Amino acid sequence: LQIRKPKRKQKANNKKKSRRADFVFERVRVREREQTEGAVTMDRVKGIQSVVQKSKREGKYIHMVPKNAYVTSVAIPLFFVVTAGAFLSKGIYNMATGTGKVE
Repeated sequence: LQIRKPKRKQKANNKKKSRRADFVFERVRVREREQTEGAVTMDRVKGIQSVVQKSKREGKYIHMVPKNAYVTSVAIPLFFVVTAGAFLSKGIYNMATGTGKVE
């Protein structure tokens, strides 16, 4: 009787494939978990809606401010103001000294 070595190799290959499949399925499970953790549930939405409705009934208004509101409402306009001021001051200086004048 001979022991067939190729069958053992096939079993080993099958184990490797199953390990690979387990790894792939585990990654899929992790991705699904990450997606569900970041998702907003209906209970939370209804809770927020009830708070907003209650405050409106009382005559108070809630302004829901996003996380990056500081960047969009302060930093970007401030950048525009600073650059506009720099360009204006350069233009006024050039007019006063007469630099860049075409004759």
